[in-house]
Amino acid sequence: MLTLNATTQLKDIAYLPEETLSIILEALITIDEAYGADMKAMGYGGIVVVLEDKDDLPDFTHLLAAYHLDLETMLPEFVHLVTCSNGQLYCHSLILNGSDFGIIVLSPLEITPGSLMRHLHH
Repeated sequence: MLTLNATTQLKDIAYLPEETLSIILEALITIDEAYGADMKAMGYGGIVVVLEDKDDLPDFTHLLAAYHLDLETMLPEFVHLVTCSNGQLYCHSLILNGSDFGIIVLSPLEITPGSLMRHLHH
């Protein structure tokens, strides 16, 4: 599982499909512009989480629990399908925790948790 909170981390994920990189970049820029480094350090803004394989799911569940969120009962703001030019399908989700913190989740369709899949909008 990758957890990102700064555009400087993009070089570490250059291997991901272009469409997912675009979503990640947009999210990180928005967080930086809206909250800045000082506010992020205080727990405001958000993070981007990339699930890469099924082994990431326990870590993702633990991460959510740290923000007092339960994977099975949370209600995502949205879950969208992303079709990549290489044929891969990803889910792009936004989970809000209060009014000042969001978790943007990208995961290959085949490992996306069922609790997010229930809310998938095609």
